[in-house]
Amino acid sequence: MPNQHKWPATSFRVRPSLRERSKIAVQPDSTLREHIEGFLTWLVGDTEELPSRPGHQIPNDFAHLDEPYERH
Repeated sequence: MPNQHKWPATSFRVRPSLRERSKIAVQPDSTLREHIEGFLTWLVGDTEELPSRPGHQIPNDFAHLDEPYERH
């Protein structure tokens, strides 16, 4: 099947502001999946090399996304 992936999807929940900042941090030379996989590879001891990161902190312009959802 053309849409069949080799491995099943893994999902996890992360703060919305961190997710948005992470998307910015990995551009233009990588993907969030590659960075997560690289970190996990380091975490289990398969490598000593961590994924690259930008030379500056990504501003938290998305903090408002972390505010609890208000039901009306």
